[in-house]
Amino acid sequence: MFRPLALVVVAGLVFTIGCGEKKPIDKIPTKAPEVSKGPGTVLGHLQYAMVRKDPKHLEIFFPADKNKALGGGTIFHYYAGEMAIKLTAEEIQIFGVQDLVDKGYLNENWTSYEYKSVIKELDEGKRKDYEPGMEKVNQMKLDMPRVQLEKKIAEKLNKELTETFEANPRAIYTAGLYRLLKAIPDEGWPLVNSVIVPYPGDDKIKYLKIMYGEQLITTLTVGQNPDETMYIMNVVFNMRPGPIAKMFPKDE
Repeated sequence: MFRPLALVVVAGLVFTIGCGEKKPIDKIPTKAPEVSKGPGTVLGHLQYAMVRKDPKHLEIFFPADKNKALGGGTIFHYYAGEMAIKLTAEEIQIFGVQDLVDKGYLNENWTSYEYKSVIKELDEGKRKDYEPGMEKVNQMKLDMPRVQLEKKIAEKLNKELTETFEANPRAIYTAGLYRLLKAIPDEGWPLVNSVIVPYPGDDKIKYLKIMYGEQLITTLTVGQNPDETMYIMNVVFNMRPGPIAKMFPKDE
């Protein structure tokens, strides 16, 4: 924490001595900010939730529109899977989404990206077998994929996913948003800034670009609910977690 300046008197002269410089993390509030009611307030809430380890705070961005909630929540998990970002067992319990694990939509050990990487190695003869337990993974469910299937099969899978989501919508949505935002490391969140860009054809929706200096990291699509609170319906990253992590200085 930043400490007050110390005053030292020597030979009738007053000197000020800094007792520690303020760090970027110090600007992140330790208590949840007030309700987000404008695109310019969104980043502060994201920083608080990710830095102060209050992931369930992200629930404030749940869309009032049922279809936007379903679309956003499922695509968060899909994109996170493609970026090899998992939820830990502890995080699954925090959000209360064990049902997603039981039904095959989440896996504590593998993401869809990792699963497909193993399949590719098997096809290329670079490995002889699955990793232990991986044979039980349902590729058509893991991380809620967008796949081309026979109509009846697709309808059945979509019905099952919709019913699962609607049974616990806020938790599944929030878990997916948090999971995807983990692409930015803890030390990076205090250092980023945001730029608001108009969304074509709808004044109540904006693009929110999360930047590190002049480098674009991710673009969020944000909008306003009827009560003027903000919601997030899409998050698109420009790079994978590895390169993102290398952008930021490590805490000493």
